[in-house]
Amino acid sequence: MSRDGDSTGSVSMHQQRKTHVFQVSGRVNITERQWLISLVLSRSFMTLIFMTYAASLPTLTREWSMTATQAGLVQTAFSAGFAISLFTVSWFSDHIGPRRMFLWSCWLGAAAALAFAMFARSYEQALWLYGIAGLTQGGSYTPAIMLVAQQLPPERRGAGVGWVLAGMSAGYVGSISLTQGMISAFDYETAFAVCAIGTSGLRYVGNGYFGGNRFVLGAVGLGIAIAIALHLSAFFASFSLGANGRVALPPGRAKLAT
Repeated sequence: MSRDGDSTGSVSMHQQRKTHVFQVSGRVNITERQWLISLVLSRSFMTLIFMTYAASLPTLTREWSMTATQAGLVQTAFSAGFAISLFTVSWFSDHIGPRRMFLWSCWLGAAAALAFAMFARSYEQALWLYGIAGLTQGGSYTPAIMLVAQQLPPERRGAGVGWVLAGMSAGYVGSISLTQGMISAFDYETAFAVCAIGTSGLRYVGNGYFGGNRFVLGAVGLGIAIAIALHLSAFFASFSLGANGRVALPPGRAKLAT
């Protein structure tokens, strides 16, 4: 008797999980899985700019003639901006809502990443441009966790937060891989541009999350995307490492190094 009751309860919970949908901007209904995947990928794209400077630091110290102190100050400006944004974004999310704060921060983050890629060509320019980029990063962190806490049921809330954090880590890996690969094959300007374009791509993912019908990705699609990302990381790493495990320089700079 009780076993039948437990079976019926588990079936109804499973059906509820499959049929649970979110209404997006009053226009389109998407499933819980699609909602969460869009949120995770938005966070992944946003963090593509996060490690760009650190990954290109050996090249930048030479190209911009920076001292160790100057190189550290640029990263400090970004980290300080990120820390400030976590506090301010949390306050604004309580007053205007995490959904709106997440959207605004995504757009501002894309603009800041593009500005850094286009105009950062010296220590002085990078100091304030990368600091501004850091100020936009908190807007896709705290509001994303708040959204998961608000939208997902308690039994799946922990997993949802874990996926958001995993998406952030995937963005870090992608940022390092893309930067190293582009610097080895081309130059740091190309590396900045590729990571910034990737960060700007989050607006399409955000569109699928908040109100469009352009982006729909299931579990199989997510698995394929992760597999492609891992293979690309290995591909770009092959550019970075020489036959003896040394960092390979572009052809023009290799001649100068010798």
